[in-house]
Amino acid sequence: ASDALDPNPCDDPLVLDSLDLPGLVKFLRETKPTNVLCMVGQGLSELAGVPGPRSKAVTASVPGHTSVLDNGLFRQSPEHLYEYCKEIWPTGEKYKPTAAHHFLTLLHEKGMLRRVYTENLDSLEAVAGVPEEKIVAVHGNLSRAQTLSGVDVPPNLLYEAICKGPEAWKDLQEQRGGLVRPGIMFDGEGITGRFRDLRNDDCRACDLLIVMGTKLTSPFNMLVGRVPRLCPRVLISAEPVGLFPPTLRDQNSGGLFLKGGFTFAAPKAYRDVLIQEE
Repeated sequence: ASDALDPNPCDDPLVLDSLDLPGLVKFLRETKPTNVLCMVGQGLSELAGVPGPRSKAVTASVPGHTSVLDNGLFRQSPEHLYEYCKEIWPTGEKYKPTAAHHFLTLLHEKGMLRRVYTENLDSLEAVAGVPEEKIVAVHGNLSRAQTLSGVDVPPNLLYEAICKGPEAWKDLQEQRGGLVRPGIMFDGEGITGRFRDLRNDDCRACDLLIVMGTKLTSPFNMLVGRVPRLCPRVLISAEPVGLFPPTLRDQNSGGLFLKGGFTFAAPKAYRDVLIQEE
């Protein structure tokens, strides 16, 4: 027996007039969706020039570590993560939002945006003008700070202390009764509570899904398969990712294939649009 999967067993009609950019533009103009979900990833930050926490430029100062988001490293030598946070802090001066970030803001201004789910830590979505309540930072960002025991600290106080140097952030530690961490998830901590709290309702309400600049790693990628069956889905990427697995053996392989993923070339493709752009 074949183990091939059928991506569209319901034989649904085409959701768009055509599964391409003109079809998407026509859908936007005529349907005017008001619950657009956007999923964005590291590709947007890279376009803005923001270094990642695992990049060689960032980890060069911490031999033996592949990331500055190591909990043990932070507790022992917080200066490494603090320096990284100082580098990427969303002041809008060194790193500026890209056209993709401003597109998110445009969706909000047009009354179309329900939420932006972002894998990025730099808060450039907010710098571009997307309201904080419209942003879900899957791995956290710099809009919050707290002590290691969970006591909230105004993030501007942490930024000021980091900018002034070790003496200042040690004073802040003393004042707040513990080392103050930025609102970024350490490696192994998983996803934020905000992601868990909002994802189900947001996906149920979604009337257009737009995915940009992400490799669609787990658990972020679960959103793709959770939007309604007749909701159009758009991937803007240099290469296709998150594809529906062609066989049962592929459905848990991660990477290229994703259960509930995109079906651009499938015979029964009916709602997914691929726009190949850097």
